[in-house]
Amino acid sequence: MTGEVIALALMAVGTGASAIGQIKQGNAAQRAGEFNAQVASNNAVASRASAKEDARRFARMARKQEGERIVSGASLDLLEDSAMEEELEALTILHAGEIQAIGFTATGALDQQEGVAARRKGRTGAMATALLGGAQIAETTAGSNLLKREP
Repeated sequence: MTGEVIALALMAVGTGASAIGQIKQGNAAQRAGEFNAQVASNNAVASRASAKEDARRFARMARKQEGERIVSGASLDLLEDSAMEEELEALTILHAGEIQAIGFTATGALDQQEGVAARRKGRTGAMATALLGGAQIAETTAGSNLLKREP
């Protein structure tokens, strides 16, 4: 084997290794994005459940306080106003939890799309590397053929 043939073989192997590396990097980025999306989705579920539990506890505490007020002789109007305020507070807690859950869901969707984009970028980069490497090999081969002298 001549030095040129060895150099061309090494170029071809290097180009192939670079292309494979870019594909693997893109696939890893996609898996990371999918994992982050799943974590965000789980956080959204947990946020909703937490807000629901907080609202339930608040309502239970409010009912307990109402029982104490009835014993102390509070008026019916005061009880009605208090019940409305307590319901509003419980709904506010649920709303805050839902807003937070929506944020987690949006973050998850964004993470997933970033993973898909990274995968595409990796594939595109691998194709570009392969094409450029092939072009360099062809150019080098063509150049070496021009330099050959025929006896």
